[in-house]
Amino acid sequence: MTPRDESRIREWSDRLSGEVTLRLVLSRSDEAANQELTGFCDGLTRIAPAIRLKKEKAEADDPAPALEIAPTLRYQAAPLGLELPPFLDALAGTSMGTSDSLQADLEKIPAPVYFKLYVAQTCPHCPLAVRQLAPLALAGDTLHLTVIDGGLFTEAARADGIQAVPTLILDDDRRWTGSLKPEEILDVVFNRDPAEMSRATMERIIKEGKADRLARLMLEKGEIFPPLFDILTHEKWHVRLGAMVVVETLADEDPKLADQLIPPLWKRYKTADASVKGDILYVLGAAGNADTIPLLKEAMDRADSEEVKEAAAEAVEAVSERI
Repeated sequence: MTPRDESRIREWSDRLSGEVTLRLVLSRSDEAANQELTGFCDGLTRIAPAIRLKKEKAEADDPAPALEIAPTLRYQAAPLGLELPPFLDALAGTSMGTSDSLQADLEKIPAPVYFKLYVAQTCPHCPLAVRQLAPLALAGDTLHLTVIDGGLFTEAARADGIQAVPTLILDDDRRWTGSLKPEEILDVVFNRDPAEMSRATMERIIKEGKADRLARLMLEKGEIFPPLFDILTHEKWHVRLGAMVVVETLADEDPKLADQLIPPLWKRYKTADASVKGDILYVLGAAGNADTIPLLKEAMDRADSEEVKEAAAEAVEAVSERI
């Protein structure tokens, strides 16, 4: 942190009218980045004591530490140099307003969207990109933005093929580099087909406790989004659990739509690990119809463990009671 950075923080702190909260989420594996972000926060709170810093450990499957200004705005960066002023403005909520018309438009976004914005401390164009996008993230709960320092998180930058900054990535499959046009970006967001969202986006929606919202999108579209099958057979139980909530909603409100889950899941059941088979059987029990019962009885007869046999029996009972 340079004397110029410290002066900017001090001037910003003097203008604060009350406390602001900043959340520091530490990685369980990336100790170097942990130290970088912790050092930044230590310096920040030393100069600006009105900042309430909340520290916590990331979940095991969250690889990168981050500074969280809001649930929809995160920094995987220690925003110094040219990146410091827009970070401080976002933290204080100043110069970050949106018009009433834009606010209304943002509320019409059909499905949650997740942006990654790669920046660098010495990039002259990156601060403007942050100022353009941060208000959109802070305006609601649908548009999410993660600002990433490509020099600090080099592996992430390499994995995303970052060649220049600023680079904005939407849902891992759409990107803009250089000068950004918010109107063009929002047009893409407004017209994006929810059924085309990636597995990573669906997993994140579930992880954030919005499984019901994902189910609503499928009900509105009248189709099962393909990545749901991968998530229902995910190796991690808590991910599968969120997907099962989606299935329960579909089965309650549109049984015929839920029927579409059965053939693909039964196909996966035959090659699934034992730890996954029980959950697949639960889903077949929750979504199945009369035609599913013979499949479940087959699973019960061929079960290679008592746990799987019991899960198949419970699924048969669930379908039988429903029909």
